Amino acid sequence: MSREVMAAVIRGAGGFVEEAESKLAEAVQARGEDQKVAFPDTAFFLPMIYALMGLEVKTLADLKAVMAHCRELLPAEPTEKLWLPYLGDGLDAGIATLLAMEATCAIRYLNEEPIEEGCTGFISDTIQRELG
Repeated sequence: MSREVMAAVIRGAGGFVEEAESKLAEAVQARGEDQKVAFPDTAFFLPMIYALMGLEVKTLADLKAVMAHCRELLPAEPTEKLWLPYLGDGLDAGIATLLAMEATCAIRYLNEEPIEEGCTGFISDTIQRELG
């Protein structure tokens, strides 16, 4: 995999993590760490985070641990002089992106932000079961 592609993947992941951290800080300042956070009609807390980390995110304080893990996953960009296999770093950056975006989406639900046109938003457990 080319160094340029992996550098772009890692930079992009860093941007998503920064966005999630910013939204989390704003939410904590406005509502406090004990504010409950959840998607509607699910028994699985924040499902991607629960699946990947086994963490039951119930409050904004719980999201701080998720964001710390995202930071741990983010690798440094590859250098010009030292060429190493990049796939592992790219996969870690991808997981950091998934976790950060789920945190961002949960905070959007908390803030009752409108869902973007053309998107369905969170798909509830009931609908998931109906779809098979």
